[in-house]
Amino acid sequence: LYIFSAFLNFQACYGIPTLPEGSWLCRRCEMGAKSTTRCALCPNTGGAMKLVDLVFYAFIFNFSDYTSWCHVSCALWVPEVAFGDIDLMEPVSRLNEIPQARKNLVCCLCRLRHGAPIQCSVKKCKTAFHVTCAFQNGLVMLQELVNGDVRLLVRFNLL
Repeated sequence: LYIFSAFLNFQACYGIPTLPEGSWLCRRCEMGAKSTTRCALCPNTGGAMKLVDLVFYAFIFNFSDYTSWCHVSCALWVPEVAFGDIDLMEPVSRLNEIPQARKNLVCCLCRLRHGAPIQCSVKKCKTAFHVTCAFQNGLVMLQELVNGDVRLLVRFNLL
């Protein structure tokens, strides 16, 4: 995964406090994980991923693979999930906090029941989608502070 360029710098989005000198590999490449590695919170592969804290992961999700990964974007948007170290943005933790009801949701975009889709913030709307499916399908995701609560707003990008 290429994080740095002469014009763009995504290091903060991946939890890299200072620009490294010389060659650098993302955590997934550094550990030799396959490019087809699937995220714990969505069915999609590729992109910026971080290791999952496995204290509860294998039990909760019934996986025997003890090296599991999660997209940084999925970890940021699924409300129950957090980073063990916010500056380094790893490991992804608190997957055990995800309610079974969320894990049972079917994404309206990919039609798969996998990981932890998030839901529309409109009170009676039951629409659910994976974070990366939303990005791939042109949905714009915003956070808004309303009466002291953070609310997720999603809309189609009409530009």
